[in-house]
Amino acid sequence: MNSSSSFAKKQRMRRSNLPKNCFQESQIAMNSQQQQLISCLPDIGISIYPEHGQDVATLLKKADVAMYYIKDKGKNNVIFYDEIAMTLPT
Repeated sequence: MNSSSSFAKKQRMRRSNLPKNCFQESQIAMNSQQQQLISCLPDIGISIYPEHGQDVATLLKKADVAMYYIKDKGKNNVIFYDEIAMTLPT
């Protein structure tokens, strides 16, 4: 099995353990007089201690890289940081 297919399989397994409503569009009413709705479609990057880093700064940086990686690939998704598929900015 090559690294990209094992990465995809690991992503599917991890994503299946997340709450289902995490991927659904959220709508919030502004107030009772207005009928405007705000849509919230999250992109979430996740890093795991100690696999992805030993300190908060490193974990946040890698979660941020994962978030921007998924924003570039599509919207409304969750992804775990992966050292092979994603690179840290220099």
